Amino acid sequence: MNSKPPAMNGRRNKLGILGGLFDPIHHGHLALSRHALEQLILNKVLLIPTYNPPHREEISDYAHRLRMAEISVENEDCLEASNLESHIEGQSYTLKTLKKLKTEYPEFALYFLIGSDNLKKMEDWYKPEEIMNLAQIVMAKRPGKEGTAPGKYGDRIIKIDMPPVDISSTQIREAVRSGRPIDKFVPEKVAEYIKGNNLYA
Repeated sequence: MNSKPPAMNGRRNKLGILGGLFDPIHHGHLALSRHALEQLILNKVLLIPTYNPPHREEISDYAHRLRMAEISVENEDCLEASNLESHIEGQSYTLKTLKKLKTEYPEFALYFLIGSDNLKKMEDWYKPEEIMNLAQIVMAKRPGKEGTAPGKYGDRIIKIDMPPVDISSTQIREAVRSGRPIDKFVPEKVAEYIKGNNLYA
């Protein structure tokens, strides 16, 4: 799905970005998007599946991961799945994605959403200072996985409140392989898509 800029509304327009493998997308991703949307008064949140990740090889085909993201937001007015990274050459880095978004949404402030477990990985990001110059980092807690940002970044991160959602894509894939139900982890249509396409079996 090609993203279209949210309608201008007279205030500074704010665009949320949630990236990830989404293998598969689950209720935790959607909950983070909804809470950020409400608490930060965002116009829209784009959920952007990683197209060519630099650090992981064994993942589902991009078309499947994108389609599951699209299915998960079909009835969400302000959440949208985006294929933006498929139009960027080379490996997928957050910095490249944000630069692309800046060209497509020049009038919008960008808010990059992450879970707290990603904070301690910030030093390993590709050019973290440039990332922070392009987007405001927004963090939500994950149960039992509270991370600590390197000191020089701590005061540059916005924290949002969010009830615990103890779900991981790894947990879902393992459940599918062992024949356990995944209905409580993912939207119903995503569960049907996984079963219909024999993913993770």
